[in-house]
Amino acid sequence: MPLQILWGSFYLAACCLLHVGFMGVTIHVLAGLGNRLHSSGLWRNMVLLTCCFLIIVASHTVQVWLWAWALMGVEVLQDWNSAVYFSLVSYTSLG
Repeated sequence: MPLQILWGSFYLAACCLLHVGFMGVTIHVLAGLGNRLHSSGLWRNMVLLTCCFLIIVASHTVQVWLWAWALMGVEVLQDWNSAVYFSLVSYTSLG
């Protein structure tokens, strides 16, 4: 039991670091795009928000796959489809 808590904490910390890293990339991309897009209208805002959305979705996707990999590594689930599905359902329900 303590070993499971340790590994779970490790993967949770890894997800936190991944998310912080992706958010850093988001800030960098938005700052760069904001400087290049000189207009201040609706289209500029839509482009910036779309980029932000895509990076955040990529971050969450990597985190779901990380948890699926962890579940496969400790042989909790027997196939990748089940591991990804369980991770995705748990992630969207709890996280």
